Amino acid sequence: MYLTRENIHNLEEIIVNLNTIQNEDDKREFLNEHVEDSAFFLSTLKKLNKSKFPKKNTKIQKDSTGIANVIVYNEDDIVKIFKEKNDKDIVNEYSLEQLKQMYSSVYNRNAPSNYTKGRIVSIFRDRLHTMNRAAAFAQMAEEREKECVKKSL
Repeated sequence: MYLTRENIHNLEEIIVNLNTIQNEDDKREFLNEHVEDSAFFLSTLKKLNKSKFPKKNTKIQKDSTGIANVIVYNEDDIVKIFKEKNDKDIVNEYSLEQLKQMYSSVYNRNAPSNYTKGRIVSIFRDRLHTMNRAAAFAQMAEEREKECVKKSL
């Protein structure tokens, strides 16, 4: 079994429409028009366990030709972005989904649904600040150790 892009788009369209229809009778009517066996279709959808999906940190975007591009964020890339740009530029340049993808890459879990762009950027700023403090403390400890070695000689 192989699902083509067209099959996936059809499935997405059905799911989106089902999510927008409020009335139960209208949902049944819609399913009867678009699905051969609505009971089987619904029972199959209920079997989906999103937590079992691959956790690959990718974001699929389409370029101007309609071909999907996959963006993978790693922590070094994210640190570079946050060192080069200010918060306002990051909020304007990156979508909420992209920032949530960055969050997932670093923390190995999804960002809570109520997180905004600003909140995620703030979390990354705090993380960078903590990383810089840790590096400074490590450097201080190294310098103290060198001084102790010099004094003991």
